[in-house]
Amino acid sequence: MKKYLLIIVFFNSILVLAQQGALIITNDSDYDLHAQIIAEAPGSCGMHVYQDIIVPAHKYTIYDSFNTSGNANVVIPIYTWSVVPYSGGPTSNLPYTSFALSPIGTYGSNCRWGWSKFSLKDPTTGGFIYTSSNMGIHSCHPNIPFDDVSPPAPLNYIGWFQNPNGSNIDTYFMIY
Repeated sequence: MKKYLLIIVFFNSILVLAQQGALIITNDSDYDLHAQIIAEAPGSCGMHVYQDIIVPAHKYTIYDSFNTSGNANVVIPIYTWSVVPYSGGPTSNLPYTSFALSPIGTYGSNCRWGWSKFSLKDPTTGGFIYTSSNMGIHSCHPNIPFDDVSPPAPLNYIGWFQNPNGSNIDTYFMIY
């Protein structure tokens, strides 16, 4: 009986530690957000998970975890994630349902929402008004800002920040 109890406690502790928190992207601007969202293993310059997305003007999306990113309730679903192992080896693509992306899988348990490369595009003209910016918390490049101190007019704010939510840390990427 003790053996079973220890096994249950062990797996529950893994699930608690594996929770990474949600990524909430709010684009309350008049421009489409073209972004690559990147999660990485803290303190690592190798292992990371990423994908390109487009968040239309005045839309939002929430990713609770990699392995739920393609569910029907997700506003802008992600069905495939690109992953890079610790070794920095070749990139491979995994479906969001892959065990490796689950909370106890290799990537799901090690990678946290970290940062984004992004641009803003005018949906009317098709022209980019803001290109190739980085924002977030990057383990290997600590000089990437949390917030953009000078967004282009008429924007008021572009920011990336984290907020504790119980035992998780939710990450917000906001444009308005």
